[in-house]
Amino acid sequence: MPAAIVLLAAWAINWGGLVPPEFRRINGTSYSGAVIVQALALTGLYAFAFALPASALAGAFDLKTWRRIAIVSLALAFPLWLAIPTNFDKANGRWGSAIWTLAAHSPHLGAHSIVVLLLTFVGVFALAAILVHSHQRNYFPAEFLLLTFYFVGCAAQPLAWQRYVEPHIFLTLGVFTARLPKSKPWFDAVPVGLAVASAALTVLHTAGRF
Repeated sequence: MPAAIVLLAAWAINWGGLVPPEFRRINGTSYSGAVIVQALALTGLYAFAFALPASALAGAFDLKTWRRIAIVSLALAFPLWLAIPTNFDKANGRWGSAIWTLAAHSPHLGAHSIVVLLLTFVGVFALAAILVHSHQRNYFPAEFLLLTFYFVGCAAQPLAWQRYVEPHIFLTLGVFTARLPKSKPWFDAVPVGLAVASAALTVLHTAGRF
């Protein structure tokens, strides 16, 4: 422990603080709403992969509850999408994500991608369903709260990249669907396959082969 403190102190003196100067310049620029939108849209995209494991949720709520979840989700997603540009823009940190790639190749209204709106709505809808389920089943929504606060924390810097939020989305959706009864074991094949593919792409990219 003393050695670690000495090493940290040496770096702090060299950097003039606990964070390297270049990261202070990047992260101190502004609070980025695009990070939140990208994270919610990516949640919506990956929610489709967890549709089978979450299929038991279909009978958990009545139609009135599903309607309320949809209305609240749209009421949150639409103003957020309308207030924040969601087109591909490398200069403003909107790149490095499947969401921005989709935005670059899909219809827009001005600087706002229609696909990003739809995925943001699905992401908010999925998270709202997790919260409502925890309330109805009377358990603490730990995965929902952790992911929500992580998204807010990530927005303190301008780089809306997939790699910053992807593992946490996988973890949240995986923990939640693990709470639900499974009628067929192979329902987990799609999210497991997606996680394996994502890990493989990461390894190949790190090795400079992709």
